Amino acid sequence: MDDQMMKGRTICPFLRTALKAEVLDLEAKTETAPQETLQELLGGGLNGLGRVARFFAQRNHTRPDTPPGRYDPLNLVGSRGSHPGDSGILSARGFDPQRFAEFVAHAEVGPEGAYMTAR
Repeated sequence: MDDQMMKGRTICPFLRTALKAEVLDLEAKTETAPQETLQELLGGGLNGLGRVARFFAQRNHTRPDTPPGRYDPLNLVGSRGSHPGDSGILSARGFDPQRFAEFVAHAEVGPEGAYMTAR
């Protein structure tokens, strides 16, 4: 999926990247992606974000006509890409470098580099 097709449709940087790399298996007819893919991409274990992402895909990003097990990564129905947990790093105004710096200031350093925790 090219940038023009996504422009203004999803402001989530993760979903935009995943859609552009075609790792979400977007179905053209319904413009939906499998919820399972989020869990696989982000990890399904206790420390993985996959379960959380799948939960929100089921709860916030579906419509009544969405096929079972899929969600709408383009329109982000329910949250519209802006929700209480939103980092504020990317918005309709664009990338906010100051907000990004504030966000990653909480990163912890481990043997494999910096990482973020739920805390």
